[in-house]
Amino acid sequence: EPSNGQIVADREKQEAEWIYGWYGLEHRDPVLREYLRKEQSVLKAILGKLEQQGRRMGSENLPDKTRERMRTVQKELECNADALEYFRTT
Repeated sequence: EPSNGQIVADREKQEAEWIYGWYGLEHRDPVLREYLRKEQSVLKAILGKLEQQGRRMGSENLPDKTRERMRTVQKELECNADALEYFRTT
């Protein structure tokens, strides 16, 4: 029987496969890998700017939309990292 952590990991893996495509991930498509790396860079830059805005405004003054966008970008980064894991395993 899988542990709770394994169930979460499987769900995250399935989400990455659904978003980026199982075939490309399983077959370690080099074009997909390059796309994932570029996407990761863009998402990190966006998150950095949002965090900088948060520091400037103070976290208590941050608009709800900005907080939601930060959560969304963080989730996208996590999914991107899950997808990149396909390229790190043998």
